Amino acid sequence: MDRDAIERFHQQDPYFATTLAKGMLLLRAYAPSGGWMGNKALVERTGLSKAAVTRLAKTLTQLGYLRHDPERAKYCLDVGVLELVNPFLSQLPVRRIARPWMQQLANEMHGAVSLGMARGTEMIFLESCLDNAAPTARPDVGTSRQIAETSMGRAFLAALDENRRLQMYAALQERAQTDWPSLRRKLDAEVAHYRQHGYSLSLNEAPRGLNAVGVAIRVPGQDLPFAFNCVVAESHMSSRQFEKLAPMRLISLVEAVRQTLGPI
Repeated sequence: MDRDAIERFHQQDPYFATTLAKGMLLLRAYAPSGGWMGNKALVERTGLSKAAVTRLAKTLTQLGYLRHDPERAKYCLDVGVLELVNPFLSQLPVRRIARPWMQQLANEMHGAVSLGMARGTEMIFLESCLDNAAPTARPDVGTSRQIAETSMGRAFLAALDENRRLQMYAALQERAQTDWPSLRRKLDAEVAHYRQHGYSLSLNEAPRGLNAVGVAIRVPGQDLPFAFNCVVAESHMSSRQFEKLAPMRLISLVEAVRQTLGPI
């Protein structure tokens, strides 16, 4: 969401609370790496006016969501944000159930195994497990990746029903603009591959040389599917070996988690 989206929502719905939306936009300006920012940086990241940023930052500081350093005249996220994060994560038992299997697979493949859910055109990581010997970095909880650019995201797309997928395509088209025709062909091919084989695959993906596989899962109480991925560096495991081992291992993990979760 950006300032233009807030204005569109307000025009479409007179009950839309623009002040609240702008406050949330200010908090989201700290993604993905946090840190300290002054009014100028916050104005640049949000597109809000300096007056709005000043007012919202002061209010969020009083509420405990931001911390203010008067000497530097900058703000950072405060511990109050966790009061929103922890209740959300605790309502997702799939994280707790999947974690042991995720860690086991990460150790076996010497890579990273993650679970994510969609927000807008991004996949947000909810849990990640990493083998200690893996050269790949562990994605932190809350890390985001573009849906169209990851095996996790493409598995999510393939698991959507036709109407939901077309809605997602419309959002992706708006972001891709002139690159959309070629991206649409690629995504359609990925969906067809997933329907035939049950997984999405990326081999020796540039620029980091990573092999990745994604498998979606339906979670009770959630209207959209989640998705797992397994990522291993090409330098650690060849594409050929990865394609032979990883897809079936990840499918087995997802099936074990699905059976434990019970019926949708």
